[in-house]
Amino acid sequence: QFLWHKLLSVYGGSPRTIVGTTVSGRNLPVRGIEESVGLYINTLPLIIDWEKDRSVLEQLHHIQDRSRALDENSTTNLSSLHLDGQRLFQSLLIFENYPISEEVKKGNGLPVSVRGSQERIDYPLGITAHEAPNGLTINLEYDGHYLSQERAASHLEAMSSLLDQLLEDIDRPQSG
Repeated sequence: QFLWHKLLSVYGGSPRTIVGTTVSGRNLPVRGIEESVGLYINTLPLIIDWEKDRSVLEQLHHIQDRSRALDENSTTNLSSLHLDGQRLFQSLLIFENYPISEEVKKGNGLPVSVRGSQERIDYPLGITAHEAPNGLTINLEYDGHYLSQERAASHLEAMSSLLDQLLEDIDRPQSG
């Protein structure tokens, strides 16, 4: 979340970023919801303020606090937040944090195969991130009317560079 929001802030020159963020929706008052199968996800706007005097670590805490607030409001209907039918955000961030079984962690895999799948988002830009055994995988989906393949690759490279800088010194000012 830090990487995508920061990139949007830098490119847009804005001290505030708004990104559609998926929340689990698992805090619904439904008995046994944690053991049930199915999607309860919702998408809500994650609004991040980029105050120049915050360190990277302080900004990460700010993002975490804002994310928790979204979880607490996961039953809010996104359409009720739109003003005059206008979208609040143009990009979507999905962090897939499904529990990984010990068998998968050991490399034994699952006795399931998928023939193929296709995901489609209804936003010009979409970031999907998930943990993999060897690190974090980030995918960028984009509408070719808004972004070229070269520019999309440039965005991913910028995120990778930002991550390298972030890992060097988490106490550094985030504005630099």
